[in-house]
Amino acid sequence: MKSDIFDFSRFARYLRTDMKNASRNWGLSMLVASSFSLIFDVASGLISLVSTGEWSGAPAGMRMFFFVIASLVCLLAAPSKLYGNLTDRKEGTAFLMLPVSALEKYISMICITCVIVPVIYLILFLSIDCLVSWIDPTAGESLILMLNQFDFHWFESHGLVNGTTALNHYMTSPDKLLNPLLNIDDILIWPLAMLLGAITFKKSKMAKTLGVYIIFVLVLSLILIPTVGNSLMEMTLSVENLNMSFEIFKEQFPGAYWFINHLVLVDTVIDQIFVIGLLVAIWFRLKGMKH
Repeated sequence: MKSDIFDFSRFARYLRTDMKNASRNWGLSMLVASSFSLIFDVASGLISLVSTGEWSGAPAGMRMFFFVIASLVCLLAAPSKLYGNLTDRKEGTAFLMLPVSALEKYISMICITCVIVPVIYLILFLSIDCLVSWIDPTAGESLILMLNQFDFHWFESHGLVNGTTALNHYMTSPDKLLNPLLNIDDILIWPLAMLLGAITFKKSKMAKTLGVYIIFVLVLSLILIPTVGNSLMEMTLSVENLNMSFEIFKEQFPGAYWFINHLVLVDTVIDQIFVIGLLVAIWFRLKGMKH
């Protein structure tokens, strides 16, 4: 007997249908975004060929920049393209009338927005970039190789800092901050926030969602700055130019020492609060959706 709340076979059929709709609504845009490395390598090569007579592809640093831009665009725009039509009366009514439970719709929505689409985009982008790096020797190393070499010493080797950073000076294991797994929950916040905005606002979904986020950050800053601003300023002045030893810093600023050496824990807890809050808000919005 099938459950009215969740049935695996019914959910699997709905997920396949939902993925087909996602491919139709976002597939071409994702393919274009995934090809940015190829597009800008060709553009860079053609410009160089015309101006100097020699082909010079887009270097890894430039391709990394466009990777970040394209990824940000996808995280912000995809949820609205995938589920923004649910606020329209016709599409929204058809969605509500589907013979699928709210939980199955919810899980499918979260899976596609936060897992399936980002993973496929990441695989496509990095694969195309590897192909570019392999075909065009002037493009330099692939982004996968570049990311694999990324650590605190990378900043120094690229001239972005002079000597060790403050974190490297006062943390016992600063390299753990560069663990890519630490950034997963940070990344999840964006598609979840944009998904909530997509199924909440009827028009200007991205603009209104970003506006709410900016207001939230401003209010939070106004609350935190008066309470922690003076302490941070005092600590910054005390450790200026990294003249304070690790032992003195630990003794004089025990709270700051604990915070700096538990950044992973603090970041994870804060991100999980946001992720869980957004997941709950999306669920109640979906449950309360009416047309």
